[in-house]
Amino acid sequence: MNKPQHHTFYWEGLDGTRMLTHFPPTDTYNAVCTVKEALFHVRNYKDLERSNESYALFGFGDGGGGPTKEMLERLRRMQDLDGLPRMAVRSSDEFFDRLEADVKELNT
Repeated sequence: MNKPQHHTFYWEGLDGTRMLTHFPPTDTYNAVCTVKEALFHVRNYKDLERSNESYALFGFGDGGGGPTKEMLERLRRMQDLDGLPRMAVRSSDEFFDRLEADVKELNT
């Protein structure tokens, strides 16, 4: 599979329509909320100079039941640890609103 050059960019359709697009740097939609994943997410994010906002999908996706209590507890415990990114559980609508307000000089 070809990976995009950036995680956050404007996708442009044949008709010129542009859409803010974000591929989670964690490279999965089944993250289990570990310190290792959080650090990888930050190291792997190709657009950190353009935005401090990034999205990680977690839980058992694609019919797997979503996040577990353990995953949510790990997220809660990691929120204020030095050396880890600041994290918050938000809806995709909230994320894209924040991303659009924060983003600088995106590629198309």
